[in-house]
Amino acid sequence: MAIVGNYPFLDFLQRMIVTLEKEPENENFNKICRGHYKDYVGKRDCMYNMARTMAEATEFLGNKVSHRFEDWQWGKLHVNEYAHVPFSYTLLKPFFHREVPIGGNANTVKVSKYSYKKFQTMETFKSTHTPNFKMVV
Repeated sequence: MAIVGNYPFLDFLQRMIVTLEKEPENENFNKICRGHYKDYVGKRDCMYNMARTMAEATEFLGNKVSHRFEDWQWGKLHVNEYAHVPFSYTLLKPFFHREVPIGGNANTVKVSKYSYKKFQTMETFKSTHTPNFKMVV
């Protein structure tokens, strides 16, 4: 998951989607996707992988974020964490420590970077670094 925060990868992914929309059996992209799901035997490996990934993401969001997919919100999964040292690490944490639901990711105006590595233990994307000065030009 660490590569999705990488701009060249996102550019590659967007180009792949545009190409596969026009040529679903494009061999250059399909050979990259081939073999990930062993049960698929067709010629549109990337299209199949994308469909399976969306189904798995829907299932994940339904199980981790909400019992009904329609109720899930990105803000329940992505929060900005405002730790107060040293009180965030004491019994006074409820009075000083704040977590605020937040939109955005590394590609939005209010950049809010989060750690994929920590997600497995916390089950939320906690951001601890956000910009103080924001300007849209």
